[in-house]
Amino acid sequence: MFYRNLVIFDIETANIDFTKRYIPIPSPSMSKYELEKAIMQQLPIELPLYNSEFEDPEIIICDDYIYGNLNWTNQKGKRILASIGDIKR
Repeated sequence: MFYRNLVIFDIETANIDFTKRYIPIPSPSMSKYELEKAIMQQLPIELPLYNSEFEDPEIIICDDYIYGNLNWTNQKGKRILASIGDIKR
């Protein structure tokens, strides 16, 4: 189960507890409808604020929806969502 209670840290001033696991949650630069169309057509998903060196994201937030249990593939250096397991609103 995923929750939308996000906490944003300013890395330079935050006291981060490294015993916890922090997960970056990207948001694509498209609407929910464009995202779902891209998934159906197997088009690359642009995550502009998510470094390409990071591992594939576990969850994505788009509009008011949380997409989880994601299965990614990489084609020509682009991330493509192969399937989604959970969608929560």
